[in-house]
Amino acid sequence: MDKVTIELTEYTKDSIDRKSKDSVSEILVCKTSAENSWVDVTGIHDPEVIREIGEFFGIHILNQEDIMNTDQRAKLDLSENGLYIVLQMLKYEEGKISSEQVSLWLTDHCLLSFQEIPGDVFDPVRERLQNPNSKARGREVDYLAIALLDTIIDNYVHILERFGEELEAIEEDLLEHTNNHQLLTINNYKRELHFLRRSVRPVRELVIQLQKAETTYLKGLNAPFVKDLSDHIIQAVDSVELYREMLNDLMNLHQSGTNNKQNEILKVLTVFSVVFIPLTFIAGVYGTNFEHIPELAQPYGYYIFWAAEVVIGIAMLVYFKSRNWL
Repeated sequence: MDKVTIELTEYTKDSIDRKSKDSVSEILVCKTSAENSWVDVTGIHDPEVIREIGEFFGIHILNQEDIMNTDQRAKLDLSENGLYIVLQMLKYEEGKISSEQVSLWLTDHCLLSFQEIPGDVFDPVRERLQNPNSKARGREVDYLAIALLDTIIDNYVHILERFGEELEAIEEDLLEHTNNHQLLTINNYKRELHFLRRSVRPVRELVIQLQKAETTYLKGLNAPFVKDLSDHIIQAVDSVELYREMLNDLMNLHQSGTNNKQNEILKVLTVFSVVFIPLTFIAGVYGTNFEHIPELAQPYGYYIFWAAEVVIGIAMLVYFKSRNWL
């Protein structure tokens, strides 16, 4: 519920001006300006600000609602006044993935972006705008919109690469030993991957719509860059599916390791049980209360009894070892 912040970046091939604005009225001139303008709005909790911006730039009332409703599925809407795009921007911090909805509104010379909270992944784009020799400075704002989408999607790929590295580390750990903490970790990663899949898969449909869109707000010169977006999002979706299978394999590997450990324990217990069966039998015979047992009169009967127990036990262990049961 912090104050809504607005950053206006106006640029041409030869100049750039980036300033923070305190009110909506200060950015309204960019609609009629000959320069390209990027209006970055951080904070979507104030309906009055969104309404004022939306009415001036011709954003449909339903799209205004979508901007403030942060659980939107990634999509593309075409209208006479502009092009509306919404998708999730992901962040990876301290082993956890968080998402933030980003909405873009593209018109002829102006691009509006709406974010929930401060902090984004757009710094590389801002740096490119500062470079007078970059493509971003020499093209229209539709290229800037594609650059922002490309940064978001590239971040998907980066997060998934880190995700994959952590899964490989878990796999190596599983091959060495198995414990209950690993199972908890695998389940946590399954939740994170489900969250990733829910955020990334709809963006592939968005990019397909972008490739097929027939609108004057997207210039034909940007077709190769849209194709590049398609390649990157396909890579991200394929990685998600690959890691889903990998997590299932890790779950099976953990289960196999647990079963093997249990089998080893049961094998040891079974060996001890089998070894003690004849020993218990002998002890049971000579522990009976019959008055006349011939061996009871032997002066060395006690020592013979223990010698027989030890020899039988060792003989059985040697036999089990020769059969590779131990």
